[in-house]
Amino acid sequence: MDRTGHFDAIVLAGSRPGRDPVAAHFGVASKAQAPIAGRAMLLRVLDALAACSSVARVRVVGLPDAALDDPDFAAELARAGVTCEAGAASASASVSAALARTEEGRGVLVTTADHALLRASIVESFLDETRASEADILVALARYPDVDALYPGMRRTVMRLGDGGYCGCNLFAFKNAKGRRATDFWQRVEANRKHPLRIVRMLGPFTLFRYLVGRLSLEQALARLSAVCGVQIRAAILATPEAAIDVDKPEDLAVAEALASRMPAQDDASGFQASPSPNAPSAAS
Repeated sequence: MDRTGHFDAIVLAGSRPGRDPVAAHFGVASKAQAPIAGRAMLLRVLDALAACSSVARVRVVGLPDAALDDPDFAAELARAGVTCEAGAASASASVSAALARTEEGRGVLVTTADHALLRASIVESFLDETRASEADILVALARYPDVDALYPGMRRTVMRLGDGGYCGCNLFAFKNAKGRRATDFWQRVEANRKHPLRIVRMLGPFTLFRYLVGRLSLEQALARLSAVCGVQIRAAILATPEAAIDVDKPEDLAVAEALASRMPAQDDASGFQASPSPNAPSAAS
């Protein structure tokens, strides 16, 4: 972070190889343009970030050039005052390249263009925890029972640990230059993002064994991950389960629309429960 405590924000707006099913559903060039409650997902994310006093600058990374051929969409981006930058071959590679273009003293928040239910209050709570933490990287998670209660039966990727199930929230904070080292490992994780077991296997046989027998806690997993990456990684458990909702496929659209219709665009209802700070030596493989 700089001395003001402000963060730069990176919004990942790229697509995986092939025609994105959400973009195809709406006949648009990029999933980022797909409307939720009448407003493009990317613009909803930018609205939330614009309302955050903790966010100084916003950079959109990986948005296809074809998306800017829509004059109305391009005009909205211009009004938002964001910078658009080229992406790389994957989300993690795009983050790594964007961080390399960021001055060393800046804290960086990373989120995604399909985070359609993001609100300023969620971001502010997460960044408050980041500032208070001694960790180099914070990752936002939501408890799976809370996510399932929000919209029962919705299919989500769940990391099932000994102390419960957790869903990712597509919010990451790189607090300092040291934390940026973890992007190399992130690129390995990204290739297996839908397969939690494979990710745990990367952390060593003892950690894998504890996971398989249901004895690996979130604190232990983070401690081992911190040791592997050489940085301190901590989780912030968000009290707003909608933060775990993104739009990866057409069936997610109905969920996001239903939730957006009953939630204000910005409110003060969010919060978090910080996980214990990991102790790397206690989880050696």
